[in-house]
Amino acid sequence: MTPLRSDWHRVGAGFSVRFAFSGERFDAQWRPRLPTRREFERVAAAKVGEQAEFVAWWEKSVRPEGRPQKTVTDHVTVSVVDLERATGIGKKQVSRWRARLKDTDGYIAKVVAAARKKAMDEAEHNHRAQAADGAQG
Repeated sequence: MTPLRSDWHRVGAGFSVRFAFSGERFDAQWRPRLPTRREFERVAAAKVGEQAEFVAWWEKSVRPEGRPQKTVTDHVTVSVVDLERATGIGKKQVSRWRARLKDTDGYIAKVVAAARKKAMDEAEHNHRAQAADGAQG
């Protein structure tokens, strides 16, 4: 007999369940849900906002290599090399962020689309792995 499976049902607290009935066996498969579009957008907007703050700070605080340290009465700056070593973020990455931030709404939409695609791909991969293993989540 072919197993009967229900659709996924949200049950709260971020969990979904799907029921399957086959012969005498009744199973429930659970999984965490994917974040909603609104949740993705909120996180993406926060991420892009932090990048914008970092780029603004970089522009006023980072001195190009070879430029002398400003005096104490001037605004204190840090060298590109020292900052890259400390943060792992280089001037190429800052340049990419600066370019993307010219269209903030478009950039947020791209971040949301990429995050949703990755999450859906991972969920599909996990679902297929469970089905192949016969595992019950």
